This record gives sequence, structure tokens and C-alpha cells, in this order.
Amino acid sequence: MTDIALFDPVAEGWTHQKSGAYMNLIGPIWTRRSEGASVFGLLADQRHSNHRGIVHGGVIMGFADYALGMVAVEETGTYDQVTIQIDVQFIAAGMLGKFITADTVLTRRTRSLFFCRGDILCDGEIVATANGIWKAVSPSKA
Repeated sequence: MTDIALFDPVAEGWTHQKSGAYMNLIGPIWTRRSEGASVFGLLADQRHSNHRGIVHGGVIMGFADYALGMVAVEETGTYDQVTIQIDVQFIAAGMLGKFITADTVLTRRTRSLFFCRGDILCDGEIVATANGIWKAVSPSKA
């Protein structure tokens, strides 16, 4: 991964990912396919800073929630899912000025539940791991 001042997501094969109002505050979020799965990216800039000058844990958690949740969206083709549980374990600091990525996978699916996990990486090093469960809901309840 590269410093954001030198990193052009489009030139590197990333495309802008559709996201909702909250994620637009954090993003833009980027995506590309890798080995048949979607990988998500976020350019960590000054907006994402905590008081220590690193990426705020809440940004990492929001990014993880979005990226893992997109696994269920890709599985069903609809955004009619909600997070019912997410666990994030912080391993290292996410650095400002870096392109942070999320590698995600669907580990299990029932009729209405999606179990997902993922790694959040900065410069190829894991900064957080996440596990979560999403529930399919009817559009009127989403």
C-alpha cells in the first residue's frame, strides 16, 4: 500500500463504491475484485484522526461493519440486511495517509442470517479483525 498523496485508486483498479450517508462521511469507499471476492478500501486522511494522530477506532469499526455487511449484499443482490452483531479486535494502529483495506469472506449462511469475517489491513499488516452477523429483513423493516 502507498501513501495517499501518491495513491490513485482508479489507476490501481479500484472503483468508487456506492454507500449511504454515514459512510459518505467516512469515505469514499473503494472496491475491487481479488481472487473472486470483493476487497474494500479507504483513504485514511486527517478527518479520520484520533487524539494520538492515528486512525480512530470508530472509523475502523464503521469501515469493518460496512465491508463485512457488503458480503451479504453481494450474496443476495439487495441491501435488505441489518447488522445484528459485530465484534472488532484491534491489533495495531491504522496510520493516517495510508490506503486501508478490508478483506472479507462469508463463512456461513442460513435462510436469513449471514456470518462474515474480515481482516482490516494497513500496509499489508492486520490492524483489526472483525466477525459479524447480518440478518435479511423485508424492505419495509430495513
